Amino acid sequence: SYCPMSEPFCECSCVPVGVNSDKHLAPNVDSLLVMFELTRCIEST
Repeated sequence: SYCPMSEPFCECSCVPVGVNSDKHLAPNVDSLLVMFELTRCIEST
């Protein structure tokens, strides 16, 4: 499951992945839960 680097303070607890760190991995988290967290985070801004 991935989260956008532009939302570093979301509760998905992202960690950098890849050489360019263009994607962040949320380990052991269901993709639907990640999407829910991202949506909530975006809506709260």
